[in-house]
Amino acid sequence: MNKALSVLICLCIGTATVLTAAGCSSLFLEPYGPLTPMTEIGSHNITFVSHTYNLNTGISTWTYNITSGSGPPPGYALSHWAIAWCDEKAIKDASEEWEYVDGKPPTGITGIKFNRGYEDGESRIVWFKLLGNYPKGPVEVATFGGGVANYGSITGPLCETVPQYELTMATEPEIGGTAIDLTDASPYTEGTEVSIKAEPAKNYQFVIWTAPAGEFTDPEAAETTFTMPGQNITVTANFKAKPVPTTYNLTVSSSKGGSATITINPTTVIGPGETTTIYDIPADTVVDLLANPDDSYQFVGWTGTPIDGVTDAVAAITMRGNYDITANFEESPPLPPITVGWDGYPVNKLAVLLPWISLFTVITFSSIILKRRRA
Repeated sequence: MNKALSVLICLCIGTATVLTAAGCSSLFLEPYGPLTPMTEIGSHNITFVSHTYNLNTGISTWTYNITSGSGPPPGYALSHWAIAWCDEKAIKDASEEWEYVDGKPPTGITGIKFNRGYEDGESRIVWFKLLGNYPKGPVEVATFGGGVANYGSITGPLCETVPQYELTMATEPEIGGTAIDLTDASPYTEGTEVSIKAEPAKNYQFVIWTAPAGEFTDPEAAETTFTMPGQNITVTANFKAKPVPTTYNLTVSSSKGGSATITINPTTVIGPGETTTIYDIPADTVVDLLANPDDSYQFVGWTGTPIDGVTDAVAAITMRGNYDITANFEESPPLPPITVGWDGYPVNKLAVLLPWISLFTVITFSSIILKRRRA
């Protein structure tokens, strides 16, 4: 195969078609033209092993197994080999010593030349890395050994990058939530399966995914996959506001030691230790509550939204949700002991003792005066 044919094979390709992703970061492309996974050139063997593409780095890796022929005649082992390629700047790395050649002797190949020689019958795995992803197809390859150049065809990268397209995530309405590209590696090639997720905002719910092109695995699932079309695309997560309830339920309980009155049509009274629920109260209805302690008990406060911690026995709530409220009571502290006077009425201890204290004071004072007079 001459140099002109090599360039023709390298450049003449059609539009790339992308297959499904292999693993989380490798992408394989549909081949162009008949593939040649193995070729024998002048008793040397070149076998195509694999082609992978890393979505995160944008690097494709091409791997081959090279087996050198052996004599006779002596010195026929492989000296070097070359594979056709068109863009020196796209070559990022290789497993062994290489150089980019532009039609130089002895092979006349334009592409990547591997200079490390082989022993008779030696086999080695050789790979090279290219920036970008490329479809597979037949490319020219040449071997040189024993002073003789031989040519053949092998599966390799064709000299055209695969188009990539931007994926934009959007929400409708904008305040309804967020749309997330979980794969997070845009731009993508056509056919790439991208993981996406919709997260609704408070008081919103997810409805469906929409896009002008491409396909969803399940458009009604909040977390699904989207297959990229051959164009820049906006994928929209559609949300709607959750329906606002028009009625609510109110549950009121009373602890031991008292009752609670619920003033609504009709008025309801619940006794100590009881619980009642009033259903389907219209939204924004004002409900009056009254805590009624029993004898020897006192009211200590309300618990439950929206009056948690309120200590007034009289309270009012506006129905804007389902509420569960409790009136809490406790035993009253004991009263101080009562002293009964001579007339049978309760008196203060100090009031009882005061006359005796006054009498004692008068007697003592009079005694002191008498003693002074006698002296």
